[in-house]
Amino acid sequence: MAKSKPDVNWTNKPRSEDLPQPWKILRCSKSGSPRCMILADDVLGCYVHYWGGRTRPCLRVGCEPCDKGQAPRWRGYLPVITATTHLTRLLEVTGNCYPEIERWLGEKGSLRGLVIELQRKGKVANGELLCTLREATGFASSLPSSPDVAPLLAKLWRLTHLALPTEFAADTERTGQTRIPPAAFGHSANGNSAGGNPA
Repeated sequence: MAKSKPDVNWTNKPRSEDLPQPWKILRCSKSGSPRCMILADDVLGCYVHYWGGRTRPCLRVGCEPCDKGQAPRWRGYLPVITATTHLTRLLEVTGNCYPEIERWLGEKGSLRGLVIELQRKGKVANGELLCTLREATGFASSLPSSPDVAPLLAKLWRLTHLALPTEFAADTERTGQTRIPPAAFGHSANGNSAGGNPA
């Protein structure tokens, strides 16, 4: 059998996974978040764990962090554009930010076009998150459209597959948890591995 010769995979375009990803998660550092403008009408959130060195959604059934006694925490995600660099990001907020978000939703009915800034109380890395929202003038009409946040999160969390809901199962009046099947992380309902790579 003839030996295969070394070959170079020449191409004039990188694979999509090698291109810059426009929708990364933006978390508030101890020095605060950049000033951003919100693209979506509302926040999308779910309950998550920080497990294995990364954030992953709580599966509730067959959820390893839950089985090990770690309580999930709510995190919300807002598609935003940064005011100075014009980067599109998914800004992560905590439950502590929600009263301010809810107040603006009650007054305006939409978050789109609002300016949001986050700060850490005490300016420490894990300090309580403080949220400030205010109206902007003259920019909302020229903002890019809002993406569908759930599929973006599924990709960032490296889910093998995700059954997206047509509506959310609300745990409270406004905060809903996207129901993600255990198989999305390669786990069966009983928590055993079913193949795939956990996020």
